[in-house]
Amino acid sequence: HFILEFRLAQGRCDQLPALADELARASDLIVAESTRAALAAKSASASIPIAAVVNSDPVASGLAASFAHPGA
Repeated sequence: HFILEFRLAQGRCDQLPALADELARASDLIVAESTRAALAAKSASASIPIAAVVNSDPVASGLAASFAHPGA
């Protein structure tokens, strides 16, 4: 059993931290569609797994510690 919850920033990246905080309070997994959204989700929770579609290097952007050991 699972429930999908969507949050849309509608182009307003300044809204991402608040939306990520809201999702982090009641989620077991966060799926982010951009590097900015994934970074906001990472800041919102250190314990919730984040699946992200990113178009940048996840190590260079700070989403992963390394490719061999991504960490959180």
